[in-house]
Amino acid sequence: MSRGRLKGLFIIRNEVMGSLLINPTFSAFSYMIGCFIFMIGYFPTPRSIYSGSNNYNESVVLEGHSPKLVWMIIDALRADFTQDDGKVAFLDKMKNAGHVRSYVALAEPPTVTLPRVKVDNNVTRHLSAELARDDWDVLILHYLGLDHIGHLAGPNSPLIGQKLSEMSDVMETLYRGIGRFAKRGPPPVLVVCGDHGMSEAGSHGGSSAPETQVALHFVSPLYAGQRQAEPGRRVRQLDLAPTLAALLGVPVPAESVGRVLEDAVLPLGRRRLAAALINTGRQLLRLSGNLPHAAASADVEAEILSRAEQLLSSEPGQDPEEAAERAAAAASGAVQRLQAKLLAGTAQHDPAAMVLGALLLVLTLVASCAAPGPVSAAALSAAVLGCAAALLLLCGLLPGGRLCAADGAAPALLLVGAGSLGVAHLCSAAGRLSRRHRLRDIWPHLSPLDWLLCGGCGLHLLSLGATSFIEEEHQTWYFFTTTLWLLLLWSELRRRPGAPRSAGRRGWLCAAQLLSCGLLRRWNQTGDKWLHLPDIGDWLTAEGHRPWLAAVWAAGLLPLAVLLSVSGGGDGAGWAAAGALCLLLRGLADERLLGVARLPAAAGLWSAQAVYLLVLSGALWPSAGGRVARLRRSWLLLGALLVRPHNLAAWAGCALQSGALLAWLDTLPAPAPLTAALTAHWTGMAAFFYMGNSNSLSSVDISAGYVGLTGHNSAVAVLLTASHTYAGPVLGLLTALQYGEKHRCFRAVLHALVTVRGLVLLVYCCLSAAFLHHIFVWTVFSPKLLYEAAWTAVVAAVAAVTSMAVRR
Repeated sequence: MSRGRLKGLFIIRNEVMGSLLINPTFSAFSYMIGCFIFMIGYFPTPRSIYSGSNNYNESVVLEGHSPKLVWMIIDALRADFTQDDGKVAFLDKMKNAGHVRSYVALAEPPTVTLPRVKVDNNVTRHLSAELARDDWDVLILHYLGLDHIGHLAGPNSPLIGQKLSEMSDVMETLYRGIGRFAKRGPPPVLVVCGDHGMSEAGSHGGSSAPETQVALHFVSPLYAGQRQAEPGRRVRQLDLAPTLAALLGVPVPAESVGRVLEDAVLPLGRRRLAAALINTGRQLLRLSGNLPHAAASADVEAEILSRAEQLLSSEPGQDPEEAAERAAAAASGAVQRLQAKLLAGTAQHDPAAMVLGALLLVLTLVASCAAPGPVSAAALSAAVLGCAAALLLLCGLLPGGRLCAADGAAPALLLVGAGSLGVAHLCSAAGRLSRRHRLRDIWPHLSPLDWLLCGGCGLHLLSLGATSFIEEEHQTWYFFTTTLWLLLLWSELRRRPGAPRSAGRRGWLCAAQLLSCGLLRRWNQTGDKWLHLPDIGDWLTAEGHRPWLAAVWAAGLLPLAVLLSVSGGGDGAGWAAAGALCLLLRGLADERLLGVARLPAAAGLWSAQAVYLLVLSGALWPSAGGRVARLRRSWLLLGALLVRPHNLAAWAGCALQSGALLAWLDTLPAPAPLTAALTAHWTGMAAFFYMGNSNSLSSVDISAGYVGLTGHNSAVAVLLTASHTYAGPVLGLLTALQYGEKHRCFRAVLHALVTVRGLVLLVYCCLSAAFLHHIFVWTVFSPKLLYEAAWTAVVAAVAAVTSMAVRR
């Protein structure tokens, strides 16, 4: 090959590389990778403190026989469900008889569990046969129906009371069934608890009191005649493991950092309790040796435990009970102090991964804001050498990180890939900016409206540094969107009588947007401080309002059917009619809508599956309105399927808003990609909160992941849940991109949307790192970071799908 051809080929490849690095879709995925690396370092992975030895150091033998134990786990059994008289009749009866030790167990956030199929009858139908047998020591039952009801109807639904009554009957059956074992040894123990609580919206995953305060009850004749000192006192959920071990007379689990609940074990004897406390202390003492900050005081606690052990093995002539009491008191104090130090140091952050992730976000943002052009040969060669140097320097300056010190090929590939990507972005941006491009050459001149929109985005970034603004972020977007349309309406009203006809049309569209904003913001209360206030959704779902719910649902379905028909250019009337019919059939099969299902459940299942087929066919259906238009039309149908019945009208309102926004953008005198991107971004974020979402994980509606499914499929459940959660923001993206395709500025609109996403993500990652030790880091900043990361992944997916569709 001649030197000229080789040089030409190299230039062509560099041109391709340059266009790739500034491709919005490529940038979106680069943001996603950077955020993922940042979160590896931000979220502390529990440090392994188990030495791997099977020696449990059971220095003291647990004397006496151990009772049989039944452990009944009721998913989402929050504390107040069993504290209110009358909800669980069996527990109330046992409390009056003095046979209960009651606690409020504090679960650690995030209170998230994996989805499961929830059929309680499969548990109960085996009870009689198991209780009749004698070949077991522990019986474990897990009931999931209460959690399922919470996700579907919330904690105030009458179904909650019915399920708690059913659980009370099961407890009664269990208690009577195990009563016969009391004649052969210590009375058996029934343990009733939940794994997490339930938010006021019926979900879980956050750190609010209803989600983290869980019921915990020990029921047994053992406790008869011994009054509990502090009924309902708060304990850690992790204290359950050593307590169960003490009751059963088995070693404490290898990595347990819990402490024994003393009043639950004391009826088996004070010596048994003292021995359990000493063994728990030895367990915690051994684990403390693996943590430097806890090992410093280990010698002192070891001496205390040794004295307690000596007291327990008292010499003849001493009162055994008095010696056991003193031993238990000494061991209890040592256990409490050891646990506190262990819990303070069992997790660690990775600063190296945080810096690397944030650096990749910065370089991607800089490169995407640079002017287009080929990458120089120096950029490609520096991407290899600079990557190795940067990673070595980073890991050297920030030692001890998990990512830099991890073994295996995956971490190494992640480091090299991220480093190469970041250095390539840096070299690409430097090569372009060195050609004397200035910001005013890169970005077009901004209109007053663009300045307003950019200023609002800047204010939003500043608000992310305050926890109250994060918790009540919906107020920010409600204020922005309302102010935007109010100012635009005012500007249209000030026009002179001789203005073009399009000006009058813009005025009506602004007025419609303003009215819809006022209505939709009252549909679902969200946030934190005012979540308890009544809203339209609460009124519709209240008992006695079923006819109104059905009427509002039908009123929402009608405009949706019209929008489905016209949103793709008016050539999908049959497709829209089929979609509306399937939605109608599913509504008639949904007992939440009319109180009683008017069609069999199978009809609702088949109609939902038919909607999925229509969504896929609609995305591929030829449309006169453009390829993005058919994607937007399919998204409207999918969102209508996934929302709860009371939110269908709200979803129709969001769809009408997006249609009005498209119509308003079409009246602008010239293509305005930045205006389209930012207005759609604002309306999409407002729609996110209109549908009842918030920055708390508990607002995620898990039930949307099972619409139309007959069983559990993790991938499909995650996809459907994400689609439901981000239905409003994705609708905003598709609205802006449809405008871009129509006015031949698709790439510019997508570039603006991705750049805004990257900027928000970068700023929030930096703020999260700055507030890493804030008191609300796990309750406010961390859930918001998860939402930002998930939204970045969704933006990347939308960018990829729409880019491929437009290029076809």
